[in-house]
Amino acid sequence: MANDLNSRINSGTTINMVSSISCVTDVLIFGMGISGAVFLYYSTLSINIANAMIPIMREKTLT
Repeated sequence: MANDLNSRINSGTTINMVSSISCVTDVLIFGMGISGAVFLYYSTLSINIANAMIPIMREKTLT
């Protein structure tokens, strides 16, 4: 269980880091606006919430 938690924390950190780097790159190089940055933020937030809820959903299906 601890290895699963460690894996989820690492993947969440990686997802956040990639999203942040891509957001800064898109704003500075490609001229993405505020609405694009907000959309990228909220889509990453929803991915991380789903990543955090997978163990809860897996536990409910097992019982």
